[in-house]
Amino acid sequence: MYRSRKNQKFYEKRQQKPGCPFCDPKEISYRLLEETEHAYVIPNLPAYEVWEQHKVIANLMIIPKRHVPHLSELTDAELLDVSRIAARYEAEGYSVYARGNNSPRRTVAHQHTHLIKIDQKSPRMHFYASKPYIMVNF
Repeated sequence: MYRSRKNQKFYEKRQQKPGCPFCDPKEISYRLLEETEHAYVIPNLPAYEVWEQHKVIANLMIIPKRHVPHLSELTDAELLDVSRIAARYEAEGYSVYARGNNSPRRTVAHQHTHLIKIDQKSPRMHFYASKPYIMVNF
């Protein structure tokens, strides 16, 4: 999973704001795509641009309304709601991904599940270097 350098800088700048971005009604309301009793579906901003060496077509997130750091802390009703949303999007061709609580790449403590739809065409070549930040797909 990669973002362009410009999108990564935008992401890092947003991370400097205090508090949980998923508990802020302003962060949710302007990008809300879907709302259920226990969860929201919003686009990930900035979205990943490459996932498993494929171009990302869409990158959404399922966010529980209640602030919990782990899936294991959701109530049965919340877990069922999140699972139903994930299953529906998976049937539409999205991959479902949530980082574990000890993942060094996890940047928001509020549990969220990524829904990622990729272009099915395989790149002929993929090159990535983090320093200097370079990403090239052919």
